[in-house]
Amino acid sequence: MDPIPVLTTVCPFCSSPVDSTVFFCPTCGKNVKEKPLSTGIWTQLGVYAISIILPPLFIGWTIKYLKSSDPAAKRIGIISLVLTIVAIGVAIWLSLAISKSITQQVNQQLNQYQNLGL
Repeated sequence: MDPIPVLTTVCPFCSSPVDSTVFFCPTCGKNVKEKPLSTGIWTQLGVYAISIILPPLFIGWTIKYLKSSDPAAKRIGIISLVLTIVAIGVAIWLSLAISKSITQQVNQQLNQYQNLGL
């Protein structure tokens, strides 16, 4: 039985032969090809949770998934982007509602003091 041939490529940084299945060059240690993004259920839940809880802070993850060539990773990126936009919209709406409520309460208090003649 013949052994399975291993395809080799050349590292673009140091020109040494590199196995086509590795992600880093064994000679120079540079990244030869991108490691595929995880699309497991726990990874998805983590990305979605962070998109909701901390919307603008981890937008880099969303962009990384959107740029992926894997359709499942792109889907995760699109869902994450939508969740991020919705979370930012809800945060802005809540901020405006709280601000309006505080303004009304302060104005009520000021009106009460004006009526007392202070």
